[in-house]
Amino acid sequence: MFAWRIQLVGSTGKLHARVISGISLKHAISGAGYDLRQITSAERYFRYDWLTANISQQAQMIFLMKLLPYYIAGIPHQSAQLFRTYGPIQRLSKRYPVALDVNLSLSERLEALRFEPIVITIIRAGEKSGDIAVVLKQAISNLQKQIEMYRAARKGVAGGLLLFIASLAILLGVSAGTAGALDSLIEAGIIEQHNFAGLLLKGLGNYARNHLWSLFLIAAFIAGAVVRYGDSIKHLWPISAFYSYLNVLRSIRLVSVWLILERAGLSIEHDEHLLATAIGEKHALRISEQRKKGETFSDLLNCQYFSATLAECCVGISSLGVSNRIHLLEQIAQLLDMERAQLASTISRTFYIVGMVIALTAIVLILSGVLLPIYSSGLGGIRL
Repeated sequence: MFAWRIQLVGSTGKLHARVISGISLKHAISGAGYDLRQITSAERYFRYDWLTANISQQAQMIFLMKLLPYYIAGIPHQSAQLFRTYGPIQRLSKRYPVALDVNLSLSERLEALRFEPIVITIIRAGEKSGDIAVVLKQAISNLQKQIEMYRAARKGVAGGLLLFIASLAILLGVSAGTAGALDSLIEAGIIEQHNFAGLLLKGLGNYARNHLWSLFLIAAFIAGAVVRYGDSIKHLWPISAFYSYLNVLRSIRLVSVWLILERAGLSIEHDEHLLATAIGEKHALRISEQRKKGETFSDLLNCQYFSATLAECCVGISSLGVSNRIHLLEQIAQLLDMERAQLASTISRTFYIVGMVIALTAIVLILSGVLLPIYSSGLGGIRL
C-alpha cells in the first residue's frame, strides 16, 4: 500500500508529522480532510507493514461496537482508554504509537492501526457530516455484512474445493503407496505386465514419490500464469467464473460504501477513494488516469474490475435524486448478492464434479489394477 509522510502546520502554527494513505498526494490529502496549503513537505513510500500487521474484521467490528456508546453519549474523548485496553488494538498501538495521539481524528487513528479502507472512508464521511455515531453504526453493520458475505463465500466454495483436494490427495497417495507392491505383484505374475490400470497406477505412484516437488512447481507455475496473464485468459472456463466472482465481491464492497455516503448526504467528491476501497489503490489510480473528460462516476464502473451488472444498473444514476439513487443502490445490492450466491454455487459444483471424477478414477484404477487381479488370482489363477 502506498502512503505519504507529510509535515503540516496545525491551527496553533506548530508542525505535525502525519502518515496518510492515498493513490496520489492530492487524493490522500483531501481524503484525510487536510488543506493542501497546510502541507510543508511530503514523501511517498510503500508500506510493507500492512502485510503482517493487519487486524481481523471481527476485532475491528468489536472495537467499533465498544467505541459507539461513547459517541452516542457525547463523550468521545473518554474512549481514548480503549486504544490502550482492548487486546488487538493495544498490541498494534505499541507498534504504531501515533494511534494513541488524542489530537488526531478517529479516522486517522484507525488508519494508523490498518483498519479496513471501507471503515476509514465511512468514518471520514461521518467526520465531515458531524455525526460520527450514525456512521459508526453503519460501519459496524458494513463489517458484519462483510464477515457474513465472506463466510458464505468460503462455505459455498469450500465444500467442492475440499472434495477436489481430498480426491487428488487420495489418488496420488494410494498410487505412491501401492507402487512398490505393484512391482512385487507383477514380478510374481499375479498382475500381468500389460495391465493398463496397474501400469498407470504404478506410473502415477512412482512420479508422486520421486517428483512430488515438481507437482508443486507446476501448480505454482499455473497459478503465476493465471495471475500474470489473467486478463488474456479470464474468458476461459472455469477461470472466467473465478474472475466474475471476484468482480461481484468488489462490486458489493463498492455499493455498500456508496450507499452509506448517499444516506449520510455526502456527494462522491473524490471517486478514486471509493474505487480504492473496493479494488485497491493501484487499480483505482489506473482507472482514474484513463478517465476521459466528461465521464461520470458510473462510467468508471464499466471496467474489468467490476460486475457487468453494476455497470449496467448504474447507467444514468447520477441524474437521479438522492432518494431514488438510494433505492436503486439497494436494489443493485440485492441483485449483486444473488449473483454472488449463484457464482459460488457454480464454482463449488465445478469442484465437486472434478473431484468426483478424480475419486471415481482412483477407485477404478485400484479395482482393475490391483484388487480384481489379486482376487482372480486367488480364485483360480485367472490373469487380468
